[in-house]
Amino acid sequence: MDYLKSALPSQIMSERGSNLVVINPGSANIRIGLASQDTPFNVPHCIAHYTKQVPKRNVQDQMLNSQVTTTQHMEREKAYDVIASLLKIPFLDEEPSGSSFPRKWRYSAIAERRPTAMGRVLAVKNTVRNPIFKRK
Repeated sequence: MDYLKSALPSQIMSERGSNLVVINPGSANIRIGLASQDTPFNVPHCIAHYTKQVPKRNVQDQMLNSQVTTTQHMEREKAYDVIASLLKIPFLDEEPSGSSFPRKWRYSAIAERRPTAMGRVLAVKNTVRNPIFKRK
């Protein structure tokens, strides 16, 4: 342990750079990668909660602010998309990896069915009701 305190960073890199993992928490992103890599993975900050409710995919997080603006909702969705693509997590409407269809065909068909950003904004706008304005 005293060796690591007295060693220079360049010395540690030369000796252990190939298997040394660097985690750099920033204000917006966490950068994770090997010390020998030039560009680590940039993952947006997020919080995960374990739940015992069934089904687990449809549980709404009660910790997050439920009264979010459309822009905040879109930012969260974009952050999830970035995390999912970096970690190779399929979208909820994608088929499991054991599917008989070729990978390229599956993803192109799903991309066509996936609503555009404007479509998602309109869907959120139609489902969120402001309690101040009452419909007659």
